[in-house]
Amino acid sequence: MPSRAATPSTPDAPILPETLTDAPFGETLLNAIAQQVDIEGFRFSGEKVTEIDAPALDVSGCRFERCTLSAWAIRRLRFADCVFDHCDLSTLRLEKAAFQRVLFADCRLTGADFLACTLNHAAFTGCAADYLAVSGCALHHVRMEHCRLRECVWQDTRWRDTALDNCDLSGAQFRFTPLAGMSLATCVLDGIQIDPHDLRGLRVNASQALHLCGLFGLVVDD
Repeated sequence: MPSRAATPSTPDAPILPETLTDAPFGETLLNAIAQQVDIEGFRFSGEKVTEIDAPALDVSGCRFERCTLSAWAIRRLRFADCVFDHCDLSTLRLEKAAFQRVLFADCRLTGADFLACTLNHAAFTGCAADYLAVSGCALHHVRMEHCRLRECVWQDTRWRDTALDNCDLSGAQFRFTPLAGMSLATCVLDGIQIDPHDLRGLRVNASQALHLCGLFGLVVDD
């Protein structure tokens, strides 16, 4: 009897300081870039920060509430032990960024682009992420639940101990992204596109299996 795939573990939660310092994010960010120092132990709320260009930025132990981030060009970006709560990261393009113990709660990531990023112990819950593009990324201990991921694209993505639970993947595309050991049994897969080689070892429910058969021209008789 074949063995069942192990159930992915819950990502480690962000570890924030007991007391956070309230500060204006834009000013704090520009000062950190100018002085080449890290940002640590702050709470940022209700700010829109755009058009940021910098060689490096390290942010840890911070909480972002209803902030908007867009048009960033930071060559080495790292977030550790951070919470993004009801933030808007739509169309944000992040290249070679690193995330460690990060929570995205009820955030908007429509059209965001994660290129060659590393996500380790990251959780996405209740996020709207239609047209999200994930390319050349490594996901370790990542969990996405109750997220809207319609027409998102996963390309050359490698994941380990990762789960997608109760997500809407309508129209999603998986390209050169092996799904062995993954389960999409609780997700909506209408119009999904998956390469046959990537499909091997994927766990789905019975109705999803019939739908996936149709992708390869199979006809299932009643």
